[in-house]
Amino acid sequence: MVDLSSDTFEVNDILTFIDQSHIFEYADVFKYFIPSKSVYEEIPSNTLLFLVMWKNFSILRSTWVSREEIEGNSRLDPDNVFKKFIDQNTIDGILYQPRLTKIIPARDLVPEKILSSCYDETATEMFTVKWKYCGNIFLSTEEPSFFNNPRYNMLIPQYRNKVEKIKPLSSLSEVPTLNIETISPEYKEEVEICNNVFEKLHKNHGCWIKKIGETDGELFVSHKLKITILKYMKLLMDNDIKGPHLIVTDEVGIDFYKENIEKFIPNAYVTFINKIPKEEDMKEVLDNELYHTETDCLKCSFVVTTTLAFQFRVNVEFDIAIVDTEPTLFFNSKYYIKEHTFLLLYNGAFDEAIIKNHCRRRKIKELQIFEYNMFSYFIRYVDVYLNIHQIQKPIYNDLITIAKSCNNEQTGVILNEIKKLLIYPKMFDTNLKTQGTKVDFILKCIKIIGSIPGIKLAVLGDYDMPLRYISKITRSNYIDWNIDIKKTKAICEIMKCSSEKNAEQVKDLFEKELNNDNTRKSPITLSGNSRVVCVHNSCISTEIDLSCIDIVIDMSNDYTPLFETNIRNKYMMATVKQIIAFDMSIKNTIDEITSSMNELDETLTLSQELQVYRNLIKYNSYRFGYKGKSRSIKFGKLGQEILKYGTEYEQLQLVIEVMKDDIEIISNFEKNGFISINDINKEINIQNQQQSKLQNLPKTLKLPVTIEHSSKKTPSLKLSPPTIFNKERLSQKYPEQFNSENKLVKIIYLDKSINDTKQNSLKQQPEIPIGKLEVINDLSDSNTMEEEEPIINPNLINIIKERSQLIQQDKAIQWIKSLTSAIKRYGRDLRLWKIDFTQFIPLTKVQLQYIVDKLLTTLPPIDPQLTKMANIMETFTKANNFVSKKKALLPYPECSLKFWDCSCDIELLQLIIENGLNVPELYLNDIIIRSVLEISGLLTEKQKCEFLKIRIDKLYKCYSI
Repeated sequence: MVDLSSDTFEVNDILTFIDQSHIFEYADVFKYFIPSKSVYEEIPSNTLLFLVMWKNFSILRSTWVSREEIEGNSRLDPDNVFKKFIDQNTIDGILYQPRLTKIIPARDLVPEKILSSCYDETATEMFTVKWKYCGNIFLSTEEPSFFNNPRYNMLIPQYRNKVEKIKPLSSLSEVPTLNIETISPEYKEEVEICNNVFEKLHKNHGCWIKKIGETDGELFVSHKLKITILKYMKLLMDNDIKGPHLIVTDEVGIDFYKENIEKFIPNAYVTFINKIPKEEDMKEVLDNELYHTETDCLKCSFVVTTTLAFQFRVNVEFDIAIVDTEPTLFFNSKYYIKEHTFLLLYNGAFDEAIIKNHCRRRKIKELQIFEYNMFSYFIRYVDVYLNIHQIQKPIYNDLITIAKSCNNEQTGVILNEIKKLLIYPKMFDTNLKTQGTKVDFILKCIKIIGSIPGIKLAVLGDYDMPLRYISKITRSNYIDWNIDIKKTKAICEIMKCSSEKNAEQVKDLFEKELNNDNTRKSPITLSGNSRVVCVHNSCISTEIDLSCIDIVIDMSNDYTPLFETNIRNKYMMATVKQIIAFDMSIKNTIDEITSSMNELDETLTLSQELQVYRNLIKYNSYRFGYKGKSRSIKFGKLGQEILKYGTEYEQLQLVIEVMKDDIEIISNFEKNGFISINDINKEINIQNQQQSKLQNLPKTLKLPVTIEHSSKKTPSLKLSPPTIFNKERLSQKYPEQFNSENKLVKIIYLDKSINDTKQNSLKQQPEIPIGKLEVINDLSDSNTMEEEEPIINPNLINIIKERSQLIQQDKAIQWIKSLTSAIKRYGRDLRLWKIDFTQFIPLTKVQLQYIVDKLLTTLPPIDPQLTKMANIMETFTKANNFVSKKKALLPYPECSLKFWDCSCDIELLQLIIENGLNVPELYLNDIIIRSVLEISGLLTEKQKCEFLKIRIDKLYKCYSI
């Protein structure tokens, strides 16, 4: 135990509190500390206690402290953290409890690894342990007894298993093979491929695994294949091939390895590098983690990195490199691979000549390409709309009233209370005599769907109380927030059982094993229910394998844009079979706002998320659900409908509305409204941008310009048609309302308090209709020309039809025209496009990028000017990146305009990136550009636009040299 009696410790943060009305199921994870006595005692019952995180101590060293001990204590709390916590969480005189399991995922309560060890004066081996929490790193010194805890007992085997000296794969006389009988029949093809691949790696070949035929936008290989590769790496470690091995991935892919290396190779010593540390103490910690102090050689079995800029020491060498990302950077890197072997996991188009050249330079025998019939299992969604319970409604309305009046800092606090009320009202008030409409629906679903033979169901959630209640009512097991890895493994093994008899036998076996552990304070009781399991989303993923699940019911009503990625990486769901996911929303509440945010293509920051809630709550705008034709069925028929949906329906989304004992199934549905992230960003940043531009104006300009400072106003929010959904909710045969003939309303303004005079002084950006994009003339031609109908290459139509087989030819031609027009304005990179992508449903942005690349490489070109315009935009993008990243000036083409200088060129460059090419009217909306042109003598709109076109042409000629 760390000594907290020192005079040097201070309050770092207050995490939550407990009292008679606000409980926390696992309060005993943290000790109760009395600072005035410098002693630990048993946690008193029915007492107001605050969970304090101490400066320079790990999260596990947080302690419960009474209010009397900490309030006003300047020695313990010199920064008044306690007062800030009280002010933040007190609304209308009520102190609200923050959700601890959201603040502290179970993973953060386990040390990351042992860095080093040494012997003290008593000849006891002491270990330096690394902890991570919210991006901070803590080091502690622990005795061997610390690792007797089942939560931490794998840390010592991992540390003992570190690499002392590299023993390459080629040193084996015979390469080992995976046995499919020890894994699972679903992995048969992946096992065969891995055995063949590692046989070639053993012989010093480079290997590339890719999908057979077209990629259909899937650039990276399936979870099944990556899992099989990790299982093979475990087999190598069992044969004393410990590495070090290098895994190169990206920000999305690294989460897979964080969740699964420990799961499949529990004794591996692993280091993750996703950024280069700048602080000296952080560099020292990383060096200690990576290298043997006496040899400078790596001691990690795996180094997983997302950055190729990190410089390893001179003597570092790797055995096998696995490239799970776009491979260009790896083949240009300076990593030393001892036997020069690499494994490339990439389905995208890539120049084989680059790889073969790499093989030639590194003396790799040859490149072996393995193609396999990769199939990614998708998730079908059931959007469930419920009606709020009458007992919930008045309380909900009161909380919404509070939310409208509370300050920005408290918005998250009151939102948390609203969400608790909507999920399980007893969390808000234990005296409420209702379990809420969501829990009602879940229990009915389990009763009806859970009785279908062979169907296995998981309930996921963020709150302990409702999950524990559902687990009790359904007599199912519960993987909770508390860390118990052996119990978790037992529950997963029970869920894999195909019969009740087998499940009972497995349950008895594991119960006996678990209760023989004398470190347990109380006996473990498991359920033999192999049909239903409840899972807390903040649990630790070690030993979790729920790949057997058929149906997921998600109780969470939080913003979770990475839902699919999380359940695949963490729980292994949807890795060996299709699954159905129920997403519940209570109608006309903030649930609908949350669901709509989850469907956004981009990820929101916390400030953006709260901005959406604040604006929509302010205007009582909650209706983001679906409308369409409906048919009614009895609730008892839901199981049959779900079975049909899982096997017969072509669409990937089902919308239902629950009406007491009946269910309305909505067909030919369309969304009532969508949230636009671009509009959110514009509204949040517009005032800051304008003010910043004024401050940066040259001092020689005496401009009579004023800006209304409206920082106290809540920025307005706009609703627009949908972007491509984050969740895979796009039907293979999408409803007719997404055709251009049935367009949704473009933008709905929520905030009417706009300064009309100010708005009229600026020209509005022309709206781009959903159905088509206006063709923009070439930069060099300032005259208005009659547009000629381009001749469409049939091969391009075939490319589109491969990805959307049901599309009509005229629609495909319209898509090509729209894409062509967008390329002329925004270039080839879809990330710069400011258009509505719903016109291209069901294609994803990755698939569209593939088509765009084809448009630009087709011979003869679809439009002679297309490649030129794409090259212009690409040149300007590189120039803008050079300025923003290198902080250096670009070449300055001579300009005769009096007040125009290089800063104006940079401003114009940014406007081109934001608005696209050939829209000088939009560039004039910028206060700097307009003002400089006016004081330089260009007074008419035509003169200004003409100058900007000429200037842009000069910039391109200068920058493209």
